[in-house]
Amino acid sequence: MKEETVAGMHRASAYWVAVGFFSSNRVNSRGVMSDEAMAAVLASRDDEVQVLGVFDAANKKEAALELRRLGEAVHFLANASVLGYDVRSAIIFHGVAGAPNLRAKQCEQLWAKHGALLVK
Repeated sequence: MKEETVAGMHRASAYWVAVGFFSSNRVNSRGVMSDEAMAAVLASRDDEVQVLGVFDAANKKEAALELRRLGEAVHFLANASVLGYDVRSAIIFHGVAGAPNLRAKQCEQLWAKHGALLVK
């Protein structure tokens, strides 16, 4: 993970705090992410994350996934169900204290809005 810090926080976490990712406005009552929250994820797309809770339906076991960039992880979770993975329990774990985690539904929203920008 990137070690660059801002006032004792990793750069990405500091940015997410600055744009209000932790506020109650991050996701509305219909489960839609705010534009500010999506922008924060897009800005942090190169940070390394861990994807947990992905179940491989073909092999009937939890999929072993390596650390990957946030943008790649969002892309994977947004499209994993088409590839035969069950992502109902999946989460992107940032690994930085206080950084928010992302669920598959949020990844689908991010991919629909930003698409290929997440993996550039």
